[in-house]
Amino acid sequence: MPDHESAAKLLQTAEALLVKQNQILARLNTFSTPARPSELEANRIDTFRERLYYRDFPLDETQMPEFKERFLRLVDGLDETSVQTVVLALNRLRKIRSTEERYLPLYSDPELKEYRENLERLSQELIRLSEDCWYYHGWMLPEGDFEASVFSEGCGLRHLEHPERFADRDIIDAGAYIGDSALVFSPLTEARVWAFEPTAENYAKLLKTIELNGLTNVVPCRMALGKEKGCAEMAKSMIASVNTQVPNSAVPYTGSETVEVTTLDSFVAENGLNVGLIKVDVEGAEQLLLCGALETIRRMKPALLFSIYHNADDFFRIKPILEELDLGYRFRIRHPAIGTVLTETMLIAETC
Repeated sequence: MPDHESAAKLLQTAEALLVKQNQILARLNTFSTPARPSELEANRIDTFRERLYYRDFPLDETQMPEFKERFLRLVDGLDETSVQTVVLALNRLRKIRSTEERYLPLYSDPELKEYRENLERLSQELIRLSEDCWYYHGWMLPEGDFEASVFSEGCGLRHLEHPERFADRDIIDAGAYIGDSALVFSPLTEARVWAFEPTAENYAKLLKTIELNGLTNVVPCRMALGKEKGCAEMAKSMIASVNTQVPNSAVPYTGSETVEVTTLDSFVAENGLNVGLIKVDVEGAEQLLLCGALETIRRMKPALLFSIYHNADDFFRIKPILEELDLGYRFRIRHPAIGTVLTETMLIAETC
C-alpha cells in the first residue's frame, strides 16, 4: 500500500486532472469553438453558445411587452448600418431559437470571407515563444488568447471618426482582462491607459502583458468600476474572460472572489484625469459602471466604446441612458464578423 505522502500526491494529481477535465468540458459545453475551414465553406457556424447564453433574451412583445418601444428607441437616430446590425442580430437569434440544429447557414459571403481571413491570419502569424509568451503580429500575451474583436476590430476603435481627440488624454480600459485591449490602446495616446481588472489571476497576467511589451503608459488597476465604492463578489468562471459581478445562468462558475470597487467619477477626481476614451466590457455590469461614470461623461464628453451584448437590458437601455444626458453624442452599433450572432456587439459614441 502507498504511504501517506504517496497517497497525498496521487490525490493531488487526480484532483488536478479533474479540474483540467472540467475546464475542457466547460469550454466545449458553453462556448463555441472556431469553425473549421470545411464548416466555413459550407456556411455552417456553431450556434450552440448563443442559443444557451441568450436563451432569455426577449425577441418580441410576448417576451417583453415594451419590445416595440424599446426597439424603436434603440434604432432612433442610428445610421443605416447600425439599424441593419440590430435587425440582423435579432433575426438571427430568432432563427437559432426556432430550431434544435446546432449548425446553421447564417452568414453572408462577405462575413464568411472576413471570418475566414481572421482565422487564417491567426493560424499563420501566432507563435508560442515560451510557456508564458505568445507572439502575434508584434504583440505578446502570456497566453494565446488573441481575440479578433480586439486585434482586428480594436474593441470598436476602427469605427471611431476622431481618434485624434484622445491622443493626449487618458484612456479608461474597463474590463482589461489580461491586457490585450491595453496593448491596442497604448500607442493611441501620449497620456495614460488605466487598465482595470479586479480578479487576481487575470490581474497577474495583465502585469505580465505590460512587462512583455514594455508598456510604459499602461497603469494596471486591481479593482472594478461600479455604481459606488466598496467591495463586490466576482463570480469566477473556468473561462477567465467571463468573470463577472452579474452572473449568467448559462456559464459554469467555480467560485467567487471579493474585489475592491470604486466609481469612475471618484477615480478620475482623485487622480486628476482628463479622460478622452472609455472602453467598457465588464460582462453584464456595464450599467453599474455607467451609473458611477455619469459626471465624467458629462464634463469630459469622451469617446465611448460600450459592450451591449451581455443581456437584453444593456442592449436596449444603454444608448437611451446616454441620450438622456443630451451631450450631443452620435451613436453607432457594430458587430464584428467573428462567427457569433450577438457577442462582441459594441455601442460606439462620439460627440459631433
